[in-house]
Amino acid sequence: MRLNRFGQKAPPYLEHLGLRRFPKDVPIVHIQHEYGLYAHNEGHFYEALKPFFRKVKIITTIHGIGMKQLDVLLAQRSDLVIVHNEYQQRNFDHPSVIIPHGITPRKCITSTRAKAQMDIEGPTVGCFGFISPYKGIEDLLYAAMQLPEITFIIAGGYHIQQDSGYITNLKRIAAKNVVWTGFIEDEDLPNVMGAMDVCVYPSTFISESGALLTLIGFGKAVIARSLPANKDKPIWAFSSREHLVELIETIMENEDALRKAEQSAEQYAKKNTWSIIAEKHIKEYTTLLNSDKYV
Repeated sequence: MRLNRFGQKAPPYLEHLGLRRFPKDVPIVHIQHEYGLYAHNEGHFYEALKPFFRKVKIITTIHGIGMKQLDVLLAQRSDLVIVHNEYQQRNFDHPSVIIPHGITPRKCITSTRAKAQMDIEGPTVGCFGFISPYKGIEDLLYAAMQLPEITFIIAGGYHIQQDSGYITNLKRIAAKNVVWTGFIEDEDLPNVMGAMDVCVYPSTFISESGALLTLIGFGKAVIARSLPANKDKPIWAFSSREHLVELIETIMENEDALRKAEQSAEQYAKKNTWSIIAEKHIKEYTTLLNSDKYV
């Protein structure tokens, strides 16, 4: 059952989902939750589910944490809460189970072919994901200025309007060795990823990141900011702009380190494929249905 991604998320709409469209003849309903998608009207949705609380087991996967009052509501209204990592579990402050986010292992086209398609030569650093102020793109642009012999590929669309002052300023301060691709369709990702020798994910806040996991799924060597949510990921962690530049130079100059980083990404992706993650969910479903109270 799909929650509309766009449009007004007014209370009547969410109440309608709960009262009219909520399936009543199943043992479990699994709700995918992210704060922005419910526009802070979670209370209206979960309140509408009250008549079914004793008849249906309700599981909520929280894709991002941080709003304490809403977290209390989600914990009270769910028979089980699933989070993606230890950082989320610590900050949720309520009982929960960790199931990692799923990954789709994928292959890139060859570097030579990919760079030829993009009319790029020489070493490259790539960045992937939606662009917004908290994504740390400024640090990547700083690195580009310090490393003019490397082409920096920034691949992704915009969470904010493309003609906003923020995007305009980013492009104004970017050095000539920065390539902006804009939004990349899924079928074109193997081409663009193939052109990236090393990837950087500089986001300043991460609860869990689909973009970072996409890079790992492609088996890329990734440098990401040193954040609690990244501790279990196969990344090189940077702590400052200067450290980022140092790490890019180090991994670019060390073929063995680059290959080991790529192998670690591939292994992590294989351990967290969607089929494996599905089995973990089925185990929790079974436990929940076979117990009067989930512990």
